[in-house]
Amino acid sequence: MEGRQTAPGGVQSIERAFAIIELLDTHGELGIAEMSRLLSLERSTVHRIVSTIKNLGYINQNPLNHKYSNSFKFFEIGNDVVKRLGLRQQAAPFLRELSEKTHEAVNLAILDGDRVIYIDKIESQSTIKVDLSVGKRFPAYCTGLGKILLAWLPEPKILEIVGPSPFPRYTENTVTSTDNLLAQLREIRDREIAWDNEEYVEGLFCIAAPVRGNSGDVVAALSVALPKFLYAGESRKIEAVGELLLDVSRRFSRSLGYKASNPSSSKDAVSGNEAVRWIGAADGRKDSASRSFVDKMKEFGQEEKMKTVILGSGAMGSLYGGMLAEAGFDVTLVDVWKEHIDAVNASGLSIEGIGGDRVIRSIRGTMKPAEAGKADLVIVFVKATATAEAMKGAEALLGPETVVLTLQNGLGNVEKLNDTAGTERVIAGITGHGCTLLGPGKIRHAGQGDTILGEPRGQVSDRLKRVGGMFEKAGFSVKLSENVIGLIWGKLLVNVGINALTAVTGLKNGRLVEFPETDELLMLAVQEAIDVARAAGIRIESEDPVEHTRKVARLTAANRSSMLQDVTNRRQTEIDVINGAIVSEGKKLGVPTPVNLALTNLVRVRQKTYDEVSV
Repeated sequence: MEGRQTAPGGVQSIERAFAIIELLDTHGELGIAEMSRLLSLERSTVHRIVSTIKNLGYINQNPLNHKYSNSFKFFEIGNDVVKRLGLRQQAAPFLRELSEKTHEAVNLAILDGDRVIYIDKIESQSTIKVDLSVGKRFPAYCTGLGKILLAWLPEPKILEIVGPSPFPRYTENTVTSTDNLLAQLREIRDREIAWDNEEYVEGLFCIAAPVRGNSGDVVAALSVALPKFLYAGESRKIEAVGELLLDVSRRFSRSLGYKASNPSSSKDAVSGNEAVRWIGAADGRKDSASRSFVDKMKEFGQEEKMKTVILGSGAMGSLYGGMLAEAGFDVTLVDVWKEHIDAVNASGLSIEGIGGDRVIRSIRGTMKPAEAGKADLVIVFVKATATAEAMKGAEALLGPETVVLTLQNGLGNVEKLNDTAGTERVIAGITGHGCTLLGPGKIRHAGQGDTILGEPRGQVSDRLKRVGGMFEKAGFSVKLSENVIGLIWGKLLVNVGINALTAVTGLKNGRLVEFPETDELLMLAVQEAIDVARAAGIRIESEDPVEHTRKVARLTAANRSSMLQDVTNRRQTEIDVINGAIVSEGKKLGVPTPVNLALTNLVRVRQKTYDEVSV
């Protein structure tokens, strides 16, 4: 092992065995040749040691590629060590309390040599999670937990643990100098709270507090991890989390036998509110990692509540607007249906179904976009055939930083919004929710699924995360995608297979797959759309879109599709941006689409003959 000397009195073979174990922990899976090269050892030596460890059950060999990895035996031993510490069991009720009250990831950690090791964790209740698992080891100098565990050690010991600076940089905010670190630790000792401002993981803030044993020494640290896009600018929310964390950590310490020697003067008497205000104090420090936590987050320019306008407030628009308003956001519904807007303004928006029956009174509506004023976010839910006209009529909503999100059905919405609102403003998405408009001011939330958002160009941007965070707060399950155009096409394939057929036959969704005739038409229509998508170079996420469409039909068996509802109520449908769009794209690309042409023409004829034929 080049550069690694056997310690005096040490046993070389044992040191080499542990070097192999640590190497596998770092790389996951390696072959003999790779380990030999990385450790500068002969292959025969590595093979002999690996065979011995494998025979003892601490290493597994992959039968497919013959490479080696550490076995779960290490996890079992580590678990036993943690159990013997007793901290996990005693910490459990305090971790649960933090988790239940913050809904974020909470962690318990100890210092192990020069590293922090997570010994327990409760995952975030959000669908957006940070992957930092129990048993993993992290640097102490750039994590909130680590700083807490370092802060009360003698300075020589701190320097021994962190080593010489500059320290390795993980993000642009990582503290890299000894002086800056020691300055932070002095402040942490004064306030009993530590922070990590995206210093180890980009997009993640962390607040940490000490856990003391009966001797008064810090024996562990508790933390709450806060995703940046959910908490940037939310100073009051961060203060509340900090207060709670300090209160819980102090009660945990007292349960371990810790007693402050002089409560009136002890640092333990510092209120959580005061400590967290210190984190948020605009003190003008210039070091990026040392600057105030909340002040640093405010630099992202994010308002605590984005002003949101729903353009097109039928069933789905009202659902998204209502749930966002219920979560405390400033929401205005814009729609041309006067009775609906009047009912919302007079009595609130009534939602029944999923989530329980309730009335949202904090939402307002208007028929005139200019009355809503400039918006931070415009969510477009108008019928796709009206996208361009509606956006042109709503230009008064657009400010320099306004984001325009389409969650509409069909093709062409992104392009139409690019032309009217500007390419730089537009993001797109799909929704898995189902909703029915029961009457003016009243909707039924009948189905739920993911809301998937993406930038048309494919990147996962800060504004995308910010909008996703809003939806998370409102109770939506959110995913961010680098292939949102492919997902829009994926949803289009489902609509191609279901909507027109239900509009023509009058059948509910599930009935389509019960009759061989309609099931065959469903299959042929979707297959034509797949051929068009492939010719256009679109990457479809589903492995079998036809079977996926059948599955959606079965899962929504009792639903009347939006197109069937339109035909029943003698409204214009979205046939031209669904099956009709497949026909148009097929012509451009030279792909035949006879089934979609037939379905498109049949629905168009129904629209032209509403006064003559009823479903």
